[in-house]
Amino acid sequence: MNERIITFSASKMLADDKELQPEPAKLNIPDWYKKVPNPPDERTIKMCKPFLTSLTAGYILKNPIDQRINFNIPDSNGKNKTWVEVHPNLEIFGEVFRQSMNFNSGEETHDIKQVGGMTCPYAKKNKAFNIYKILNPWTVNVPPGYSIFYMPPINRPDDRFEIISGIVDGGHSLPTNFPCVFKKEGTWILEKGTPVASVFPFKREAWRMKMEQYDEKDFLKKAFNYASRFTKWYAEKYWKRNRWN
Repeated sequence: MNERIITFSASKMLADDKELQPEPAKLNIPDWYKKVPNPPDERTIKMCKPFLTSLTAGYILKNPIDQRINFNIPDSNGKNKTWVEVHPNLEIFGEVFRQSMNFNSGEETHDIKQVGGMTCPYAKKNKAFNIYKILNPWTVNVPPGYSIFYMPPINRPDDRFEIISGIVDGGHSLPTNFPCVFKKEGTWILEKGTPVASVFPFKREAWRMKMEQYDEKDFLKKAFNYASRFTKWYAEKYWKRNRWN
C-alpha cells in the first residue's frame, strides 16, 4: 500500500482537546445522511457512491472556540453593523498567548477593499461588511510535491456561514486561516467543534486538456448496462473504496 501521511500539529493544550481535534471525514458523517433510508429495492442518495465518496474524502477541521456572530443588526445607535464576540475570559490569556495559539479574540477581518470592494461576489453576499477570518490553530503538513485544498466541508452545507476555498502548497509552516462569508443575519453562536473546512491533500501534477468525440457504440453499450439494472451498476463496475485514516 502506497501510504502518505498528513500531519496536523498544534500546541499541546489545543492538541489534547478532543472536541477540537481534526478527524477523517468518514468519522464526521452528517446526521441527516445517516437518517436517509436505504431499502434494497429503492434508489436513494445512499445508493450514490460518488456522494458517499465525497462525504468520506479528506479530513475535517473544526472551529476552535465559541464565537458570537452579530451579522447585519442595529448597534446602540441604530446603525446596522457586523461584529464578533468571544468569551471575555479569554482576555486573561493575553494577546501574545492568543496569537501564539492562533484563536480568535474578536475582530479579525479582511478589509472589503482587499477583495475588490462590491465588485466581488463574496462582498455582496457578506452585505458589504469586512470579511471575517476564522483563525485556525492547526498547522497541516504533507509530503513534498503535495498541496492541500481547503474548502467548505464537502456536502455538509451550513446556512449560517461558508469559508472561501483556497489551495496551499506543502511545506507551508504556518496555520492557514479561513476568510468566511456570513449568511445568517442576526445574533447566533458559531460553536466550538463546528466543522469549518474540508482538508483534501493532492499531488501536484501537470495536466493538459483535450477534446474528442466518444464512440457511440461504446456509449450505447454502457448506457444499456446502466439502464438494465436498477441499482449497483456503478458500485460493482467502477467504484473503489478510498482510505482516509
